[in-house]
Amino acid sequence: MGPLKIFLTVVVFLIFFTNLPRHSKAEVSWHSWDVQHVFVPVGFDDNDNVQVVLDGVLWNSCMVVADPAIDYRLEDGIVAIQPRAMNDGSVCRPREDAVAQTVDLGILPFGDFDILLPDGNSFPLLVAESDNAGPDDHLFALVDYAWPSTYLDRDGNLALRVELDGYLSDTCQRWDEIEVDFKNGVYVVQPKLYLVDGPCVEVMQEFDVFAELPLPPDAGRYLLHVRSYDGKSLNKVFEF
Repeated sequence: MGPLKIFLTVVVFLIFFTNLPRHSKAEVSWHSWDVQHVFVPVGFDDNDNVQVVLDGVLWNSCMVVADPAIDYRLEDGIVAIQPRAMNDGSVCRPREDAVAQTVDLGILPFGDFDILLPDGNSFPLLVAESDNAGPDDHLFALVDYAWPSTYLDRDGNLALRVELDGYLSDTCQRWDEIEVDFKNGVYVVQPKLYLVDGPCVEVMQEFDVFAELPLPPDAGRYLLHVRSYDGKSLNKVFEF
């Protein structure tokens, strides 16, 4: 093939591909999603990062939960949350996916608030006044894994417990108690420590402990909220 024929072939291909129909890029759209309940842990102070957990359903395969919009109307005692989900514009299939989203509300002043959803449903939140600058009123263990499970006790009765895995960060830390509170569908677990006199050596000591949880009154979805070291916490919604 001579140079002229090669040149003409290239020109034809360029004209052909230039005139191909161009598919428009899928457009991202934003939607609300079906929040069916808001879990509000108890025990937050005005030195804590306050958290709530949105629990609900996504109804198709294209929806991805995104950060919500939050409107702080503190003078009215209201924190309004607008749940948001992103649709990437691809071909979607109907599908029911249970979703739980932890929402960090940050540090709030002490007082009574209502967590308000767009449908008008509200959920009470109490923020207590702390005795110190924080981030915690107690020393908590560093927990990086928390898992609830059922088992049969020695009498053959159904029981519920949580397994906590994590670390003690120095040789002066000692277990005090694992305090458990259950209210409004939320298990609040506080793995409390105390300190003994030093000298202290910074060394990570792994632990794997269990704590008993009271049985819930009914079948349903519940929140496990575990406080951890340095103002952190773990949240897990589970079926019972």
